[in-house]
Amino acid sequence: MKIRMEFRESLFLSIISTMSKNKGNQINIDTLYTFYPLAISNGKFGPMALLASADANITGGEFTATGSKSALTLTGSKAVNISGGTFTAENGIALDVQKGTANVSGGEFTSDYLGIRTAYTTNISGGTVTVTGEEGKNAFALYLGNSSLKGTSPVFNISAGKFSSSFRTLHRYSGSLSISGGTFIANEVAVAGGNVAANVEVTGGYFSTSSEKDEILTGTNFNNAISGGSFNKAISTDYLKAGCSLSTASPETIEGITYTHKVVGEYYPAQVNDTKYTSFE
Repeated sequence: MKIRMEFRESLFLSIISTMSKNKGNQINIDTLYTFYPLAISNGKFGPMALLASADANITGGEFTATGSKSALTLTGSKAVNISGGTFTAENGIALDVQKGTANVSGGEFTSDYLGIRTAYTTNISGGTVTVTGEEGKNAFALYLGNSSLKGTSPVFNISAGKFSSSFRTLHRYSGSLSISGGTFIANEVAVAGGNVAANVEVTGGYFSTSSEKDEILTGTNFNNAISGGSFNKAISTDYLKAGCSLSTASPETIEGITYTHKVVGEYYPAQVNDTKYTSFE
């Protein structure tokens, strides 16, 4: 079913969401086109592509996909703001950002394969992403880049949230990555930065792996990229920006994980004579 919304407000979505909530029925919409502001606060939806030509807000609702389908795919040019709701994919992707901008400040994203993938810009300031694949199977809470979409400039800006995976928490295929906060929990590598040249920066966050053999962070793009963050094991000093070091003086235990190493010191990206500056502004 393809539905085009060309009238103001979200009357249609309000009606079907209320019906879904009251009767427990799942609404199946293959593609939802919107030309005016959209708001979804409740309802049960099957796999859906949202082509937003106007800003959209999702504060609730249940989006569910079975098999290899994605629970919610964003294909429009406008921003979609997600502050609540559940997004569940079986062997697919809970949230697939193929175009536009996604601003995620809340919500629960679960999958056996991939939580959130972005080929454009995704800003994450909250929410939880949990991926529990079979042992030995690739599973990613966050994935930056999309090999099927050429010519895009993927961006992840992550300031908060909890991300856990039975394999890798975050895998960077391409694009720019900025992490200033959030909790990254992995059975193997927490964040794979890749080796393709791009902007990669870590100024904060908590990173852990339960693996004894795997590194928390991997990829040459982390070289001289880290000026903050706490880790449950040592990371390569090659990753640290000038003026920063690893400290083990004050271990911190959060939800049963002890973060033994913390990046300390201050990085000064600019200096004029003897005066150092923490930004270029």
